[in-house]
Amino acid sequence: RRLQSNGLIDRQRYAEAPPRVEYSLTPLGRTLQEPIAMLTEWAQAHGEALVDFQESTAANQTH
Repeated sequence: RRLQSNGLIDRQRYAEAPPRVEYSLTPLGRTLQEPIAMLTEWAQAHGEALVDFQESTAANQTH
């Protein structure tokens, strides 16, 4: 609901049994597709390094 109230998604309710709801991006929401894709690529490329750093930090805190 917060994404909807911020204008990023549209929510369409259907009066069916069982109830059905569909979500879609608004034009403003679609402007986030490229930045999110870039962040996803970064996470895939550097995720292992993040985990390694977190593990080494956790190990150093226990000593």
